[in-house]
Amino acid sequence: MASLSEEMVGEIKEAFELFAGFGGTDTVEAKKLGTLLASLGMNMSDEELAATRGEVARDNVIHLDDFLVFMEKWTKEDRNRQEEELREVFQMLDKDGTGWVNMSEVHDILAKLGSGLEGKFPDDCPPRSEPPKENWVDWEKFKEMLGH
Repeated sequence: MASLSEEMVGEIKEAFELFAGFGGTDTVEAKKLGTLLASLGMNMSDEELAATRGEVARDNVIHLDDFLVFMEKWTKEDRNRQEEELREVFQMLDKDGTGWVNMSEVHDILAKLGSGLEGKFPDDCPPRSEPPKENWVDWEKFKEMLGH
Protein backbone atom coordinates (compact mmCIF):
# COMPACT_ATOMS: atom_id res chain seq x y z
CA MET A 1 0.00 0.00 0.00
CA ALA A 2 2.59 2.49 -1.17
CA SER A 3 0.29 5.49 -1.53
CA LEU A 4 -1.71 4.77 1.64
CA SER A 5 -0.22 5.70 4.99
CA GLU A 6 -0.43 3.26 7.88
CA GLU A 7 -2.99 5.58 9.45
CA MET A 8 -5.15 5.54 6.32
CA VAL A 9 -4.95 1.75 6.05
CA GLY A 10 -5.99 1.53 9.71
CA GLU A 11 -8.98 3.83 9.14
CA ILE A 12 -10.05 1.88 6.06
CA LYS A 13 -9.76 -1.44 7.88
CA GLU A 14 -11.69 -0.10 10.85
CA ALA A 15 -14.54 1.14 8.65
CA PHE A 16 -14.51 -2.09 6.65
CA GLU A 17 -14.73 -4.18 9.81
CA LEU A 18 -17.74 -2.18 11.02
CA PHE A 19 -19.60 -3.08 7.84
CA ALA A 20 -18.34 -6.65 7.76
CA GLY A 21 -20.34 -7.43 10.85
CA PHE A 22 -19.57 -9.97 13.48
CA GLY A 23 -17.66 -13.19 13.17
CA GLY A 24 -14.33 -11.85 11.96
CA THR A 25 -15.22 -12.02 8.28
CA ASP A 26 -13.09 -10.09 5.80
CA THR A 27 -15.98 -9.40 3.44
CA VAL A 28 -18.72 -6.80 3.14
CA GLU A 29 -21.91 -7.22 1.16
CA ALA A 30 -21.66 -5.34 -2.13
CA LYS A 31 -24.92 -3.50 -1.41
CA LYS A 32 -23.21 -1.78 1.57
CA LEU A 33 -20.46 -0.27 -0.58
CA GLY A 34 -22.06 3.19 -0.87
CA THR A 35 -22.47 3.50 2.88
CA LEU A 36 -18.96 2.17 3.48
CA LEU A 37 -17.48 4.72 1.08
CA ALA A 38 -19.58 7.53 2.58
CA SER A 39 -18.24 6.61 6.03
CA LEU A 40 -14.78 7.25 4.59
CA GLY A 41 -15.86 10.65 3.21
CA MET A 42 -16.34 9.47 -0.37
CA ASN A 43 -19.70 10.33 -1.87
CA MET A 44 -20.20 8.92 -5.35
CA SER A 45 -22.92 9.28 -7.93
CA ASP A 46 -25.02 6.20 -8.66
CA GLU A 47 -23.03 5.64 -11.87
CA GLU A 48 -19.68 5.89 -10.09
CA LEU A 49 -20.92 3.60 -7.35
CA ALA A 50 -22.11 0.98 -9.85
CA ALA A 51 -18.74 1.10 -11.64
CA THR A 52 -16.88 0.82 -8.34
CA ARG A 53 -19.07 -2.06 -7.20
CA GLY A 54 -18.26 -3.84 -10.47
CA GLU A 55 -14.58 -3.23 -9.89
CA VAL A 56 -14.31 -4.46 -6.30
CA ALA A 57 -17.15 -6.94 -5.73
CA ARG A 58 -16.95 -10.66 -6.44
CA ASP A 59 -20.05 -12.80 -5.98
CA ASN A 60 -21.85 -9.81 -4.38
CA VAL A 61 -19.23 -9.43 -1.67
CA ILE A 62 -16.22 -7.18 -1.29
CA HIS A 63 -13.03 -8.63 0.14
CA LEU A 64 -10.82 -6.44 2.28
CA ASP A 65 -7.75 -6.99 0.09
CA ASP A 66 -9.65 -5.95 -3.04
CA PHE A 67 -11.06 -2.92 -1.24
CA LEU A 68 -7.60 -1.82 -0.10
CA VAL A 69 -6.30 -2.09 -3.68
CA PHE A 70 -9.24 0.01 -4.87
CA MET A 71 -8.69 2.62 -2.13
CA GLU A 72 -5.01 2.90 -2.99
CA LYS A 73 -5.84 3.46 -6.66
CA TRP A 74 -8.62 5.92 -5.83
CA THR A 75 -6.42 7.87 -3.40
CA LYS A 76 -3.66 8.20 -5.99
CA GLU A 77 -6.12 9.32 -8.67
CA ASP A 78 -7.70 11.79 -6.24
CA ARG A 79 -4.31 13.30 -5.38
CA ASN A 80 -3.59 13.67 -9.10
CA ARG A 81 -6.99 15.36 -9.66
CA GLN A 82 -6.37 17.75 -6.78
CA GLU A 83 -2.91 18.61 -8.03
CA GLU A 84 -4.27 19.26 -11.54
CA GLU A 85 -6.96 21.55 -10.11
CA LEU A 86 -4.34 23.37 -8.05
CA ARG A 87 -2.16 23.74 -11.16
CA GLU A 88 -5.11 25.27 -13.03
CA VAL A 89 -5.58 27.78 -10.20
CA PHE A 90 -1.86 28.59 -10.27
CA GLN A 91 -1.99 29.14 -14.04
CA MET A 92 -5.01 31.44 -13.68
CA LEU A 93 -3.14 33.48 -11.07
CA ASP A 94 0.01 33.53 -13.21
CA LYS A 95 -1.61 35.99 -15.61
CA ASP A 96 1.56 36.83 -17.51
CA GLY A 97 2.80 33.23 -17.78
CA THR A 98 6.10 33.80 -15.97
CA GLY A 99 5.73 30.82 -13.64
CA TRP A 100 5.43 33.09 -10.59
CA VAL A 101 2.42 34.07 -8.48
CA ASN A 102 2.11 37.04 -6.14
CA MET A 103 1.14 35.57 -2.78
CA SER A 104 -0.19 38.88 -1.46
CA GLU A 105 -2.84 38.72 -4.19
CA VAL A 106 -3.56 35.08 -3.36
CA HIS A 107 -3.84 35.97 0.32
CA ASP A 108 -6.31 38.77 -0.51
CA ILE A 109 -8.41 36.42 -2.68
CA LEU A 110 -8.51 33.77 0.05
CA ALA A 111 -9.52 36.36 2.64
CA LYS A 112 -12.33 37.67 0.40
CA LEU A 113 -13.57 34.12 -0.21
CA GLY A 114 -13.39 33.27 3.48
CA SER A 115 -11.57 30.07 2.61
CA GLY A 116 -10.17 29.36 6.05
CA LEU A 117 -6.69 29.11 4.50
CA GLU A 118 -5.74 32.72 5.18
CA GLY A 119 -3.49 31.86 8.12
CA LYS A 120 -1.92 28.88 6.43
CA PHE A 121 1.04 30.87 5.15
CA PRO A 122 1.30 34.16 7.07
CA ASP A 123 5.11 34.24 7.10
CA ASP A 124 5.22 33.74 3.36
CA CYS A 125 2.60 36.42 2.74
CA PRO A 126 4.06 39.73 3.85
CA PRO A 127 1.91 42.86 3.66
CA ARG A 128 1.71 44.58 0.27
CA SER A 129 3.98 47.38 1.49
CA GLU A 130 7.01 45.09 1.36
CA PRO A 131 9.06 44.77 -1.83
CA PRO A 132 7.21 42.66 -4.43
CA LYS A 133 10.09 40.23 -4.99
CA GLU A 134 9.49 38.77 -1.54
CA ASN A 135 5.84 38.06 -2.32
CA TRP A 136 6.35 35.86 -5.36
CA VAL A 137 6.42 32.04 -5.40
CA ASP A 138 6.82 29.44 -8.12
CA TRP A 139 4.65 26.35 -8.69
CA GLU A 140 6.56 24.09 -6.28
CA LYS A 141 6.46 26.61 -3.42
CA PHE A 142 2.79 27.37 -4.13
CA LYS A 143 1.93 23.66 -4.00
CA GLU A 144 3.93 23.21 -0.78
CA MET A 145 2.27 26.19 0.88
CA LEU A 146 -1.17 24.76 0.19
CA GLY A 147 -0.17 21.41 1.66
CA HIS A 148 -0.01 19.36 -1.48
